[in-house]
Amino acid sequence: MSAEITPFFTKKYVFSNHYGCHFEIDNISYFCVEQFYMRFKALVFGDFKSVEMIMEAKDAGAIKRIGSKIKDFNHHIWRKLCIIVMVIGNLAKYRQNGNLRKLLFKTGDSLLVEASPFDTYWGVGVGLGGVYNRRNWRGLNVLGRILTRIRDNLKSQSKI
Repeated sequence: MSAEITPFFTKKYVFSNHYGCHFEIDNISYFCVEQFYMRFKALVFGDFKSVEMIMEAKDAGAIKRIGSKIKDFNHHIWRKLCIIVMVIGNLAKYRQNGNLRKLLFKTGDSLLVEASPFDTYWGVGVGLGGVYNRRNWRGLNVLGRILTRIRDNLKSQSKI
């Protein structure tokens, strides 16, 4: 693995789940990966009111807030599903948006890193200012690792 990293955080970075881009999964249109992810989460737990609110929302931050209040949410059940849901959403994002796929490819062989100071599961638990020193990392960077794998897999498919 490369020693280089490509950090991202907030909707201004194309690699963020909050970044606005259109894609479809099963004939349903989404405007960001966060919308797909939270809709699926609400569906799993049968919270159809939240599903409706998520699909009507116009902002990824609002979607995240709705998703944090899903009724009958079970962390243990969701932890078994959340990674594959994140992979599906991001695969659709980059397969269906050639401009974003090119930007993903431009990261070379660097490790993508979600520089969220608040999230130690999807991110590294450190903000953009401290992310370049890996000793500062307190998180797993699951989202960054997913994106790194998606990039590498899509690159190898494009060479066929």
